Amino acid sequence: MFQGCLLGLKDHDPKRLEKQVRLTPDDVDSSLISSVPHDWQRGLPWDPDDLGNRTLGICGPAAVVHWFNLMAKAAGLREQYGIEEAKRIYQLMGWDGTELGDEGVVLLDLMCKWMTEPFCGRKLTGFYVIGHADDEHVATAVNISPLIVGASLTQACKGSQIWNSKAADSSNRIWGPHAYLIHSYSPGGMNGASWGRPVFTDSVFRRTRWNECYLPICPELVPGMDLARVVRLARQL
Repeated sequence: MFQGCLLGLKDHDPKRLEKQVRLTPDDVDSSLISSVPHDWQRGLPWDPDDLGNRTLGICGPAAVVHWFNLMAKAAGLREQYGIEEAKRIYQLMGWDGTELGDEGVVLLDLMCKWMTEPFCGRKLTGFYVIGHADDEHVATAVNISPLIVGASLTQACKGSQIWNSKAADSSNRIWGPHAYLIHSYSPGGMNGASWGRPVFTDSVFRRTRWNECYLPICPELVPGMDLARVVRLARQL
């Protein structure tokens, strides 16, 4: 399944992460827990492109490109990006283009860089850190856009596209930190994408193995987004 695939996240700093802007209880919608929010992949053909992540530690930039491609399709735009854009973003984050320099990225640094440099032709207005242990926060966030997640994968994740309580079990050896995309939430779990394949994440894996979760804010890619709400909620430059 994912044997031989490379990871690509450097360890995050929990104290630094705590200082970032988050969704507050006033912003979340508890009604989304009992319904199925928007699935950003629904009705679209699956894109099997791993964007270089099987052979490069480029999971963060790959998640960004995948996020943009889904959002652009939802907005009716023809723009789509591939491995060259993922590599360009990786180079902006310090990769020197060599195997020796292929050390991955700090996901929070990537999100901050996206606010100052255009990735896939767009800068972010801002981003949220999502309280990923909170069902209401995750359900609300996915309704706004797909999420970019940083997780500590176990060796069990290599052999399955279902990352659940069994994969999360502490008896499994750690594989390492990895970024991937989540494009829908339901009470039963979340659908996402990694290395060009669908992956399913249940609530146990989310609460125990996710380390960081980000909601990118780019109003022009979200048809009908309340711009006043975005300005109020997003982290501003």
